Amino acid sequence: MIRRPPRSTLSSSSAASDVYKRQVHDSGVADVSFSDDERLLATVGDVVDKQIYVWDMSNGSVVANKYASPDPTSVICWGGHQKDIKKRATQNYVLCAIGSKEVRLWTLDPYSGDLSAESCNLGAQVRDWTDVAFSADKDFMYAASTTGDFICIQVRSLIIRSIFSVCSGGCTSLIALPQGGVLVGGGDGSITMFSGQGEALVDDRRVFVTGGVNALSLSADGTHCLAGSSQGYIYSVTIPEMVANLHSENPPAAVTCVGFPIGVSDRFATGCADGTIRVWDLNDYSVPTRAFVRDGGEPVCLDYAIECILSGWQDGLIRCHDCETGEMLWQIQEAHRGGVTALRVSHNQRFFISGGQEGDVRVWDIKSREMVCNLKEHKQVVTQVVCFADDTLALSCSRDKSIMCWDLRDACRITGLVQKMGGINCLALCADQNTFLTGGQEKKITYWDVREPDPVQTIDPAHVDAEAMCMTISHSGEYLATGGTDQQVKLWKLSTGELIVDGTGHSATVNGLAFSPDDRQLISVGDDGNILVWNVYE
Repeated sequence: MIRRPPRSTLSSSSAASDVYKRQVHDSGVADVSFSDDERLLATVGDVVDKQIYVWDMSNGSVVANKYASPDPTSVICWGGHQKDIKKRATQNYVLCAIGSKEVRLWTLDPYSGDLSAESCNLGAQVRDWTDVAFSADKDFMYAASTTGDFICIQVRSLIIRSIFSVCSGGCTSLIALPQGGVLVGGGDGSITMFSGQGEALVDDRRVFVTGGVNALSLSADGTHCLAGSSQGYIYSVTIPEMVANLHSENPPAAVTCVGFPIGVSDRFATGCADGTIRVWDLNDYSVPTRAFVRDGGEPVCLDYAIECILSGWQDGLIRCHDCETGEMLWQIQEAHRGGVTALRVSHNQRFFISGGQEGDVRVWDIKSREMVCNLKEHKQVVTQVVCFADDTLALSCSRDKSIMCWDLRDACRITGLVQKMGGINCLALCADQNTFLTGGQEKKITYWDVREPDPVQTIDPAHVDAEAMCMTISHSGEYLATGGTDQQVKLWKLSTGELIVDGTGHSATVNGLAFSPDDRQLISVGDDGNILVWNVYE
């Protein structure tokens, strides 16, 4: 397997451009930390790489490099300058590293590059450490653990001075406050503020958020912090009042599908692997509506109907939710054995078509929820279905390499086309109602005419060494967008097959794409849990 090696990348926030790019770690990068004066950057590799590098920010060169200790090291944090016996700052820097039940203090001479480590005396305290921070005066280190407490270590003696119990779900994140004190995030959703200094901290105030606290980030003035939770929420917490307000919501797991309502460009819906359908407002990226389904598996596909959202699920059910309240209006039991894999609502909003894991294509009446017909030609999973503009014909594609054109009035197949190699993952119908495109394991984008048995045009290669997993055509008919297992979103000129731009942003397979009805924006969703909004207009 060939993969791109990890590299350390530094970007300028003002110019939004890379300052330095360095490829030194042989595998992943576990953590990075800037020194207080921003002259140095420390990076530590993952369990495979096991290297610590210190960089000079003035020229991007390596100041020092050592094997990571502890082995492996999970978190690093600068602690200012080393102090002499009279507590005066010297030229040397100190860096704390935690991991593998150890806490070690590194000392760096930035001029000679000498980097040495010393272990902290933890006595009988054996913990899995999760985060570390230095007190405001740099005289103490605080290390959080999975057992729900954190320790205070004196930097001069490297001996534990105090142990503070915090919560029952493990301490997952910890930051020191510039005015003194500590904020600790817990796996039980608690954020606890300890006031005081050093070993004399006091549990002062506490606030709870939804989900375990995965990360805390302090504002420059120390009056607010952002808290990210395991359920995808980001909260803004005021200090010292400890009041938490929802800042934004994010999918906590893979996003499997996406769709816009008819004629509405500022709202769209997504299905997430956590069992949630969310409606997003593009004006402020908030979530005005959400619907959670317990024990339904993942929503695999969705489409908007009038004032409701239809979705197909891994448990074989088709569910309908109110798009304003999120209330489940109805569901169809055993719609497809093995799971629903494709779904599309007709243009007249009177029926919808679904595809299943076992190759069935079924037509349902929206009002009665009764099955109108069952079309069984595909031999493997149906990956996508689309309706023609007049709702009399439909197309379906499958991993069995076939594309079927169906007469919905007579409930029969009109024609069947077969791709020579590889299953088909996605399909898009052009405005002329004759041309359609497919993508899949063949790694090509193929143009078809429903009246011709063979492809009329191909884009080869489309996604290099990767499958196209989704595609959509702009409402104007000018652009084609595709996403694949190569983590790329590609925008094409539909008429010529010319590549306009590669969109890099996802870090896993792209699962779904949707143009807004006004064609000004493109939404992409992926296995990385990201929802990316791309501006298409100039």
